[in-house]
Amino acid sequence: MRIVIDTNIAFSAILNTNSRISEIILQPGSKLNFYSTEQLYREIREHRQKIKALSGYSDIELDKIIELITGRIRFINPRLVSKEAYD
Repeated sequence: MRIVIDTNIAFSAILNTNSRISEIILQPGSKLNFYSTEQLYREIREHRQKIKALSGYSDIELDKIIELITGRIRFINPRLVSKEAYD
């Protein structure tokens, strides 16, 4: 099954790795395929300090968690997504 991950879902998974959202994304051997646009990376970078403050993670912990979550997502160039897909 293909699932699109938006920024809110990714942030929720990063902020609470014990949440159901994180469990679904990080489930080993899952047949779920997660997709997002490359813009998600930019948004994580832009809001990194806020995420860190809210979560209480150290820099190293936050980097590992971001890597775990984004490592399960296939990133697509937004130019490859048709305008009809956004409607």
